[in-house]
Amino acid sequence: MNRTMILAGLALLAFLAAACLWLLDRRRTQARRRVIALSQAADRPKTVTRPLLRSSRRDAGSILDAVIGRHAPLAAPLPVTRPIGFALGALSAAGAHLFVHLFLAAPAGLGAAAALLAFLATPRVVCRVSLARQRFLLLDQMPGMLGLLVRAVRTGIPVTDGARLVANECPSPTAEEFLMVVQATLVGTPLEDALEAMAERTGMPEYRFFVTAISLQRETGGNLGETLTNLASVIRARKALRLKAKALSSEARTSVYVLSALPFVSGAALSALNPQYMDKLFHTQSGHTLLGLAGALLAVGVGSMQLMIRRLG
Repeated sequence: MNRTMILAGLALLAFLAAACLWLLDRRRTQARRRVIALSQAADRPKTVTRPLLRSSRRDAGSILDAVIGRHAPLAAPLPVTRPIGFALGALSAAGAHLFVHLFLAAPAGLGAAAALLAFLATPRVVCRVSLARQRFLLLDQMPGMLGLLVRAVRTGIPVTDGARLVANECPSPTAEEFLMVVQATLVGTPLEDALEAMAERTGMPEYRFFVTAISLQRETGGNLGETLTNLASVIRARKALRLKAKALSSEARTSVYVLSALPFVSGAALSALNPQYMDKLFHTQSGHTLLGLAGALLAVGVGSMQLMIRRLG
């Protein structure tokens, strides 16, 4: 019976993984089709019967996204969709309950609390990592995006058409962000407001610099190509400074990795040299409790060191 339940659970997880991969591929295909449709409709009369912007009302989907922590405002879809988020949350909740209730022999209520905490925390951590990765990609692609806009402006193309060119030519997630700008301008939103909304979505100071430069140029005039070229140079310098800070903190990160692996390496060495010495940790209830306490202390220590490295970097 237990083996049948395990096989059924594995089959369900495999089905969820396949469904999530199919959903991701479908959303990317739809995004490409929307970009192509916008580029083909560029010369048509701009008559829109329904808004293309996102609705701000609270529906069931937004509530589910808030539960699993998928509340990032970026236009590009995060790798963590609702099915993946709930699958990760359910898997981590089951593992936390089994570890706390069965391995540590804690009360069932404590196991349920650990399962709930794992269900809420795991998708949020994955979403934060995915959001940080997308913002890193936006920063990495920004000099190329600015270079494309500079070439478009110097050939006489307006900034609005330059944004459409960026949406067609730049990779994701920059293309999705400028696609939102193009959609906003198609329904009559001023370009400055659409760019300001993009800066709010990304939450990046580099995009705020870009929006400020565009707004000032449209109000006071001047050479927009030279302004964007100087901005690209500043962003490259900021990016180089971040990489330098990351390189300087590499020694501290290596120390974290070594200290994190040291208990496992020493435990494996002791098990190989004297198996009876380590058997009490794995075959007695007091040993399970000590292992759980050691794991919690290791997690707290690694988290503290990572926080200090992030603050210093």
